[in-house]
Amino acid sequence: MNFNPSHYYLYDEILELLTFWASKYPEVCTLGSIGKSYEGRDIPLVSLTIGQGKKPAVLLTGNIHSAELMSSCAVLYTINELLEHSATDEQIKTLLTDKVIYCIPRINVDAAEMNLTTDEFYRGSRRPFHEKEDGVRRADVDGDGAVRYMRRLNPEGSFYASKLDNNVLFRIWPGMPVPDGALRYDLIPEGFYQGSSEPAFVESRCECDIDPNRSFPFDWKKDAIGVTLRPSGGDYPLMDCETRALAYFVLAHPEIVMAVDTHSNMGTHIAPMEFCKHLESNKEDSDLMYNLGEELARESGYQVRDIFPVEAVRPAPGSYTTWLYYELGIPAWCSELGSLKQLYTNKEEQAEEHKSMMWMNELSSEEEVVHHHQRLVKWDEEHNADRLFMKWHNYVHPQFGQIEIGGWKNSSDTNTIWNLPEDYVENESRMQYHFYLGNIAAAANIKLKSFSVDGSTATSEIENVGLFPSTKSFHAHQSGACGTGMVQVSGISQGCKDMLIREALPVINGKQVLKASWSLPKTGYSSYEILIESETAGIQSLIFDT
Repeated sequence: MNFNPSHYYLYDEILELLTFWASKYPEVCTLGSIGKSYEGRDIPLVSLTIGQGKKPAVLLTGNIHSAELMSSCAVLYTINELLEHSATDEQIKTLLTDKVIYCIPRINVDAAEMNLTTDEFYRGSRRPFHEKEDGVRRADVDGDGAVRYMRRLNPEGSFYASKLDNNVLFRIWPGMPVPDGALRYDLIPEGFYQGSSEPAFVESRCECDIDPNRSFPFDWKKDAIGVTLRPSGGDYPLMDCETRALAYFVLAHPEIVMAVDTHSNMGTHIAPMEFCKHLESNKEDSDLMYNLGEELARESGYQVRDIFPVEAVRPAPGSYTTWLYYELGIPAWCSELGSLKQLYTNKEEQAEEHKSMMWMNELSSEEEVVHHHQRLVKWDEEHNADRLFMKWHNYVHPQFGQIEIGGWKNSSDTNTIWNLPEDYVENESRMQYHFYLGNIAAAANIKLKSFSVDGSTATSEIENVGLFPSTKSFHAHQSGACGTGMVQVSGISQGCKDMLIREALPVINGKQVLKASWSLPKTGYSSYEILIESETAGIQSLIFDT
């Protein structure tokens, strides 16, 4: 079975692919599940490693946000690359021998399926949370093959059209001034009214509206506002079974020393500190993450620092990666793949602008947004057969009469504001694969290099080949989230083993070699064994024969 790196996979296709890989590479790949979804589907887990034994692990995840389908493409691409090169590429062989790589391509499997196969939009689980609303449900009204937007003039409307370009609309937030003479509109997704009352020009927002990336226990807020402008944190943390399964998996695997959670579509790599500027973060960890992120983002041009405006000190309460880092001490990235802005800019322009590549940032100036809009429309006309954007045009709606339909394609399948056209997916996945590899290599990883005994003195060299400290992160050590591990020296004679030394390992910084020695309380054994055990070393031992 061939893997197609440009394809957005359905759930059954993913299962077929993962099953094929597990059968083709049984010595490297194991297929399992972290639990069941709301609708009863298994949430697939792939474990990749060479050899047996307890090892540190890195966790790669995608599609915690159901609509961000490109994220699962990157995880699948990575699994394929690691497997295909597991026997021939020395770097890959070393990473797989030293570590376990856990891959969960798609967390919210139910809703991602709906996003791929229907006009509905889901951000998280399929579990109903809000009451079902009367209003317009998404549908292709004008028969152009895409769900877009509908607008109609209203002096009290919640959006206004830019005088620079009437195709560009801005939401009017409370207290926000509206330019004199600007036309105001009601704006909702294209579709038909469903409900018991007379048709009203309002959207029927999805009742499944818990944001899974606002649902984790750290810094959680019940009233965190989601994309539909309603509270989306749930009634309590981990309310949805998908996020709960993910959290339980992490808690059951303390050997996880690094994590990368994959999203779309901002073109950024976000460190936990970016989400929590209201907190004092460990400077050593911050420096490690930012420097590593910038090095690994050279090819993509993704932004790593200063992603959110100064005012946005707490932009994502209850997020997954902040829980991983601040509660469990695991260095964790939120990687946002691609952006529509990336379609018409190069890395030099992106660096010069020094702005997030988010496709439409409402915190940018009106001129910047209009400029972006016009460049993207031009790209769509010249390279994408006008599949992404349609100019507003008059239409007689069977329920609302005279309206306008147009704007950006407003669904979460391919070739939308959420997921790049399939032609661009392979390149995005390839760049993210290299970001994954860099982080897997940088994760804390202790190796027992040597051991010898001379008379009553035992000596050893223990190396941390990663960049991060042997406690996963400096914050983990300070907070007590991760211990340093233990070292034990034993004497062996006639099949009996006597423990001679057992003590805590010190913290071993990244790229540091610890040269340790011990005075043995007893000697005369036929052989000696040293054993180290920690979350960042697994279990390793060496025997010295006298």
